[in-house]
Amino acid sequence: MFRILAMPVKVKTPHGWRLARFALPPARQDEPWWVVYRDDGGSWFTAMLPADPA
Repeated sequence: MFRILAMPVKVKTPHGWRLARFALPPARQDEPWWVVYRDDGGSWFTAMLPADPA
């Protein structure tokens, strides 16, 4: 289930830094978080974070 993040998370992308507002939490403690962000053109993308973003 997606989570809405209280504070946006900065994500390094191929086109610079973006802010992610949504996340998919890991099923297990040792798995990464996946965040969802929009690029300048309005397309949605995902990125993996190694640590807990919330």
